[in-house]
Amino acid sequence: MDGLRVGTCSWTDRSLIASGWYPDNSRDAYSRLKHYASFFDTVEVDSTFYAIPGEEVFYQWAARTAPGFLFNIKAFGLFTFHTLSVTALPRELMPPGISKGSRLRIWEIPKDTRIALWERFISRVLVLHSMNRLGYLLFQFPPWVVFSERHLNWFKRVATLASPARVAIEIRHRSWLEEGNRERFLDLLRDQNMAFTAVD
Repeated sequence: MDGLRVGTCSWTDRSLIASGWYPDNSRDAYSRLKHYASFFDTVEVDSTFYAIPGEEVFYQWAARTAPGFLFNIKAFGLFTFHTLSVTALPRELMPPGISKGSRLRIWEIPKDTRIALWERFISRVLVLHSMNRLGYLLFQFPPWVVFSERHLNWFKRVATLASPARVAIEIRHRSWLEEGNRERFLDLLRDQNMAFTAVD
């Protein structure tokens, strides 16, 4: 990945669609992706935060873009300590006894289900990696994730578990960049070859 790439956060963003940038005949996500990829060489995929797509979706994305186009995949929300609707889980991995309207955090799910979710997510993402179409995996942590040993260890574990994919970390709490913490945080990113994503 040499040089500078330019892209947006999602080719299906409502404001992008509402802007009139897409031609009239680009009415679905796949035709919009094809049009988008004729102008940009990278994109951040948001939909993977809300649910883990089927493997065929990753192949379809690659098929609608030119070789060299890179997808930057946002990590499934449970892996970044967000609360998600239980409906985000694949049916076959749904823990028993949970009502449909429930919202869950990762630690409320049985360990074997967490492992199965990770394996499903990473195997799908590595489809793009195998075609040289993966930029990075973006782990976008919420503002309540503050600097701590526990979180530093999780970042390191994520880098190991995601290998050979490259990881980018986005933090949203100022404690990560406070004196004394900043150096440890950035050193960890360097040591693990992870990118730092700044929020604008």
